[in-house]
Amino acid sequence: MGMVLKNDKNDVNIWYKYEDRHENYISLSPNSDLIHLCEEIKVKSKLTEPADSLTLKIKRITDNKYVFTLDNDYFRNNCGNNLRKLVRDFGIEQTNPIKGETSAYILIFLFCLYQL
Repeated sequence: MGMVLKNDKNDVNIWYKYEDRHENYISLSPNSDLIHLCEEIKVKSKLTEPADSLTLKIKRITDNKYVFTLDNDYFRNNCGNNLRKLVRDFGIEQTNPIKGETSAYILIFLFCLYQL
């Protein structure tokens, strides 16, 4: 079950794109943890994989390729654990969303698990 978040005027809209799906966004408090972002992407995208199996990639709006992996260390050291700073510094918007992927290892593991 997903988290129930109260929309607040201070919330930040975070655009993301999970694999080959259309862009979508969620609204979170600027001080939310990275795992909350993953959990909300999981809920909104109706994913069955655990939230911590998501790999998030980011790029600056001027980059052609996604070159940064958004993990806890990167989020803390480069964004000060602040989603608003992440969105502002990288120009996260509908045309430059965070890219979400599920690790292939998790998918293989789940496939093997269900084959038993």
